[in-house]
Amino acid sequence: MKDKRGFEEVCSSLPFGYIRERNDGILEYTINRRNDILLFLRLVEPYVVLKRKQVLLMRKILIKKEGVRSAEDFIQLAELVDEFRELNYSKKRRVHVLTP
Repeated sequence: MKDKRGFEEVCSSLPFGYIRERNDGILEYTINRRNDILLFLRLVEPYVVLKRKQVLLMRKILIKKEGVRSAEDFIQLAELVDEFRELNYSKKRRVHVLTP
């Protein structure tokens, strides 16, 4: 929120997505469509330094997701998602176990 105008200016230059303000005062930029996300990742990739692995892996996940045709494909996709989760590891994250 410190530089809301600057954030809005950057986001308004993009042809997709929208800004929302969370209850805790954090501004978020949300992109919903797969092709828009892929385009955004391609646009920012040359400038990303600290999250480069995440950008490359997310592109791979989105492309793989479209090609899921079998249980084996799905397992490969799930493994990529697990790899992404590990890149964003947080000590505060809780593990939820789903039971029938």
